[in-house]
Amino acid sequence: MPRLGEEVPLTTRYSLIIPFYNEEENAQEVIREARSFLQNLPAHEMILINDGSTDHTGRLLAAEAAADPRVKILNFPENLGQAEALRHGLLAARGEILLTMDGDGQNDPKDFSRLLPAV
Repeated sequence: MPRLGEEVPLTTRYSLIIPFYNEEENAQEVIREARSFLQNLPAHEMILINDGSTDHTGRLLAAEAAADPRVKILNFPENLGQAEALRHGLLAARGEILLTMDGDGQNDPKDFSRLLPAV
């Protein structure tokens, strides 16, 4: 057990948090693009948030989590809104560097490559 003031080594360096609300048509492509980016990063996790979707988004996210232990799902029974979904995702993240993007496909995860050198 670490003593007071000692650094605790992080096992996860990067956490990518993506909230989804009724995005069954976009979810798989967004996740595929995110995975393509993350595969080049060491020690990462992806947190997918089903923000009370009423379509099949929740099922798609659950299938992604079942296929990859680095994928975690947060499921909300009702829509809490993007800010609240992101807040919960940020709180659940274990990474040292937290990345966020939208689940509707408007963000390109490749853009993180230009931002990370500044971190």
